[in-house]
Amino acid sequence: MKLDGDLSFEPGFFERVFTHLAENPRLGITSGISYIWSGGKIVEEKSAKGHTLGACKVYRRKCFEEIGGLVQAMGWDGIDEIKARMKGWDAAPAPGLKVIHLRPEGKATGTFASGRERGRGSYYMGYHPIFFAFRAARNILRSPLDGMGMITGYLSAALRGSDRIDDPEFIRFLRKNQLRKLLMLKHKV
Repeated sequence: MKLDGDLSFEPGFFERVFTHLAENPRLGITSGISYIWSGGKIVEEKSAKGHTLGACKVYRRKCFEEIGGLVQAMGWDGIDEIKARMKGWDAAPAPGLKVIHLRPEGKATGTFASGRERGRGSYYMGYHPIFFAFRAARNILRSPLDGMGMITGYLSAALRGSDRIDDPEFIRFLRKNQLRKLLMLKHKV
C-alpha cells in the first residue's frame, strides 16, 4: 500500500478495499476515489476516469512483484498501472470509496509547475507525441496554465534529451494503446 500523508478516509476504508480485492482476483491495483473540499462541500476531484489515485494505492502482492515494484520517477503512478495491464492485471478504483484529498493536486507547487511536472513525466514514460499533443490541448482548454505547463515540461525534457523509462516493451504497449484511444478503439490504458 502507498498512502500520502494529506488524506482522510471514510470509516471502514481498509476493510472495503480488501473486500474489493477479494471479490476480483484479477484486480492488481486499486484505490479510493479522490474528493476535495470546494465551496464548503466535498466534491469529486477531477481525474482520469477509471485510473487509480496515486495518493492512495493498494497493490495485490503478486501484481506488485510482477511489475517490479514502483519506479522512482515522475509518472510512477501511471507506470505501475500500465505495467500491471501489460501483465494481464486489472487496475481500477473501488466504486463509491471516498478518499478526501486535503491538498488537491497542484496546490503545493502551483498549476503551471504541476503541469510542467506531468509534461516531464509524460516524456519519461514515452508518451506518443501525437497523443501528448491532444492531451495537452485538452488541458489548455480546461486550464491554460496547466496545459502550457505540460507542453513546457514535455518539450524541455525532449530538447534536453532527458532520460526515458528503460523498457521498450512498455513504451510500445503504451503508444499502441494511446493511438487506439485516439482512434476510439478498444484499449487497455
